[in-house]
Amino acid sequence: MKPLMMMRTKGVTGPFATKHYAVPKLSKSAGNAVALGISAIIVPNVIGLPGADATTAIEAVGLVAIAVGAIDPVASQYPAAGANVAIGSDVTYTLTG
Repeated sequence: MKPLMMMRTKGVTGPFATKHYAVPKLSKSAGNAVALGISAIIVPNVIGLPGADATTAIEAVGLVAIAVGAIDPVASQYPAAGANVAIGSDVTYTLTG
């Protein structure tokens, strides 16, 4: 089932007062962000995750993951979680070892 967005039609009452429009499902990839005109992405929090999961989370929102270290889990990251950065920016995370 497709998600629906509802919009009120001004001045119309009764059973036809609401129009339904299908909302496309989009992933969090950089291509979709660019298509929607989004120029900044919020950096996800990857502290405490295994390195592979951190890379997946960072790349899923259109950023580039750079790992430092080799033993899980992630101990720190730069830029910090919640920061607004440009699409395609680097996010460096440091593993504990």
